[in-house]
Amino acid sequence: MVQQQKMTYKELFRNSILKLSSIADQNESEALLRIAFCHLLQCNPAKLLSIMNDECDKDFITDIEKIILRLQQHEPIQYILGETIFCDCKILVNKNVLIPRPETEELVEWICSLFERKSDFKITDLCTGSGCIAIALKKYFGQSGGYGFDISEQAIEVAKQNAKINNVSIGFCMDDILETNTKNYLDQNDIIVSNPPYVSQHDKAKMSANVLNYEPHIALFPEHDDVLIFYKTISNLAMQHLKMGGSLFFEINESHALEVENILRENKFSSIEIKKDMFGKNRFARAIKN
Repeated sequence: MVQQQKMTYKELFRNSILKLSSIADQNESEALLRIAFCHLLQCNPAKLLSIMNDECDKDFITDIEKIILRLQQHEPIQYILGETIFCDCKILVNKNVLIPRPETEELVEWICSLFERKSDFKITDLCTGSGCIAIALKKYFGQSGGYGFDISEQAIEVAKQNAKINNVSIGFCMDDILETNTKNYLDQNDIIVSNPPYVSQHDKAKMSANVLNYEPHIALFPEHDDVLIFYKTISNLAMQHLKMGGSLFFEINESHALEVENILRENKFSSIEIKKDMFGKNRFARAIKN
């Protein structure tokens, strides 16, 4: 039996970068490994930097090698570790929910910037997935009522776990919001928010393997390739279930900003605003019921 060679965290880090060179450039490899190292050591990046010259044990080396093998198959690091951070909230993720994106954090930050903290709002998140949006908003607004709906029973179970570990009370329920029945249980909301499926089949060819092979297609691609179907349905629901002066927020496909704006206008919303994300793409929409 060959004895495993001793090495420092720095040496393991450098060796691991080389093993990831076939799937990522150096900057991306370093970022992935930093996340993995910090997760296994339960430390922050500053602490990791301070111990890089320390010797790591064989179990740690084995764990990193297992992670590298999965990364080489283009599996997202968040699924490998089973969690990610979203707006300072720990969010559990698995194959049943999308990995929260930085752009979606921008949506939450935009909503929070428009209203006073600890406001007594009722907020509903449609197509909630992991529940990350509802949970982050609940933590910001405090005593506000929070609800989240998704067609996937497995996603709802993940969302419930996330609410529990973040110590927030949110009513997560399974439901298909595309059904024609009026959603009476929505009552009257101050805010309705949704990051629905909006990727077209045309865009599918441009997507990376780590998304197509691992993330749930039901959360990416709308039914019958109608990229506007959720915006049409949710806009109609929101007009029925928002309070006067209430706000509807969407994350949107940048290629269909004008169509979403027209849908909101046709539903008699006012103060319609399209907002760009950090990459300069039309990514968010807001409208007010007056």
